[in-house]
Amino acid sequence: MSTEIWRIITRANKWWLDPRKIMDDKHIEKFEASTIRWTPSIFSLDDIVDGAYTLRGSLQVGKKQPHLSC
Repeated sequence: MSTEIWRIITRANKWWLDPRKIMDDKHIEKFEASTIRWTPSIFSLDDIVDGAYTLRGSLQVGKKQPHLSC
């Protein structure tokens, strides 16, 4: 990946450089402050095998990247 592309991506996704920055997102702040939360369990990390995965859906519906150690 080129340096310019990486700069553009990380400017829009600051948590790629510092995972704590995700807490600065207004939607995350609202979720953390809510009294009712729902976190769906779509699959277990134990189910993941080598391959390419995509997670698709509408904007701002709670898609998130699981934290995997490689």
